[in-house]
Amino acid sequence: MFLLAFSAALGPAARAAPAAADCPERLRVDFLDTAAEPHLLGDIRERPEPAGMLVDSLRHAIKTSGCAPQLTLSRVPNIRAAMRLKSGEADLFGGITRSNPFSADFALPPLRPGAPAMEQAAGEVSFSLYLKPPSKVLWRDGKLSLPAGQAVGVSKGTGMEQIALRQGWPVDLAPNNESLIRKQSKGRTAAILLPDLLAQKLVSDLGLHRLDPPVWHEPFYVAASLDFQSRHPVFLNWIWTALCHRQAEQLGRAPACSEFRP
Repeated sequence: MFLLAFSAALGPAARAAPAAADCPERLRVDFLDTAAEPHLLGDIRERPEPAGMLVDSLRHAIKTSGCAPQLTLSRVPNIRAAMRLKSGEADLFGGITRSNPFSADFALPPLRPGAPAMEQAAGEVSFSLYLKPPSKVLWRDGKLSLPAGQAVGVSKGTGMEQIALRQGWPVDLAPNNESLIRKQSKGRTAAILLPDLLAQKLVSDLGLHRLDPPVWHEPFYVAASLDFQSRHPVFLNWIWTALCHRQAEQLGRAPACSEFRP
């Protein structure tokens, strides 16, 4: 009964759950190794096994599909996760933004012209500037003023690097977010750009201050390898639509989920 009710909510194009022939025998899903609460709880040292809202939503989506794949959940660094998905070593990566420099190599939910920005999203992430006061850095009306010769710290090979470059800021690249925060705490950068969900965990004990408003905010998605999409399109479309509805339910708002046609 629950499955029928859920199917009806997904719309006419998605009412038929995946047939047994489209169900994957195994499903390998990567998540980031850092915290992004409430979507991902703790980092890999505290919680080696992925947990959080995004993980629960994915399990829910799989359950409602009627499929029962052998499920493997892993936590890996951002760039490694992208490489694993591109090579086919993993099937899904939760989650990734469209601004991520690797996103063109993966399957993401299709966007319709004029569709809401949150359509088919698994959630939303915002990025803000963080610094240790006192500071002469100013962020007003979308314009950043830095002391002469100083730069904004960003993690190399991430969407944050792309955002900073589009803004025309001088950047100081770090291999990961932890290194980025250490640089800022030692005064080696004027400010650093971080996802707010991540920063809630990492900067709380370092006395860093967030500059309002966020520099950028955008939806994130569960990406799939192109090979997985070609082999299991109906299952993948079900997962994307179910995640979108689940996200809307958790936020208490109407879903922005289009009807899929594989």
